[in-house]
Amino acid sequence: MFRYLRRSLAASALVAMVGLGSLLVVPPTTAAAVSACASVPGAIALSLVIDLEPGQNITLKGAGGPPFSATANVTATCTIDNSPVTGATVRVWASDSAGIDVTSANGSQTGLVIPPAMNFVVTSITGVTPPCGGAPSALNFCDVTTDALGAAVFTITSPTANPAAIPGPALIGSHREQVRQAFGTTLVDPVTGRFIGANNGGFLFAQTAATPELDSFILFGAGGLVLAGFAWKRRRASSSR
Repeated sequence: MFRYLRRSLAASALVAMVGLGSLLVVPPTTAAAVSACASVPGAIALSLVIDLEPGQNITLKGAGGPPFSATANVTATCTIDNSPVTGATVRVWASDSAGIDVTSANGSQTGLVIPPAMNFVVTSITGVTPPCGGAPSALNFCDVTTDALGAAVFTITSPTANPAAIPGPALIGSHREQVRQAFGTTLVDPVTGRFIGANNGGFLFAQTAATPELDSFILFGAGGLVLAGFAWKRRRASSSR
C-alpha cells in the first residue's frame, strides 16, 4: 500500500516537473522571410501604377493652366517569387525630351526636345524638404524609397506654360523609373560602372483640367436652352389653336 502510494507521488512529481519545464522553455521565434531576390537583386521588376490611365504614360493636369502636376506609384517586385521589394531606392526622372538614358549616374536626355521645352520638378511624397529635385529643369530626378508593399509614391510638377495643353492632352516629354539600390546592393555593372537596375517608363502629357465653375456654367446654359425650347413649343402650339 505504502509502496504504491510512493510510486504515485513520484509519478505526479515527474509530470509536474515536465509541465513546469515546458512553461519555462521559450518557443523559438519564426524568422522573417527573406526575399528570394536578396541574393539576386538584379531579379527585380518595376511597374507603374496610375489611376484611370492606361499604359505607362502620365498626364500632368492644371486648373486652367500651369502648374501642371500628377502623382503616381512605382512598385518593385521580385520576379522569382513575386514578393514586394522593401526599402529599395528607385530614381524617378522627368525630361522634356523624347527619352531618357538612365545608365549614367544622373541620367541623360535622348531624342529631340519636345516644344515648348517644359521644366519639371520630381518630388517624393514621403516628404523631402526642399523637394529633392531642386529647381525646375529640363531633366529632373528624385530618389524614392519603397515601403513594406514595395511601393513608392512620387509627384511630377511643371510650372511651364503650354498653350497646347488647353484643353490637351499635349505631349511634353518622358519619364523613367529605375531601381538603383536593393538589399544593400547598388545595382552597378562592376566592369563598365553603368547602372543596371530594372527600369520602366513612358511619355508625359499636359492637360488643362476642367474647373467646376465652367462645368456648372455649361450645364446651366444647356438647361436654359432646353427650357426655352419647351416654352417656344408650347407657345407655338397654343397660337395654332
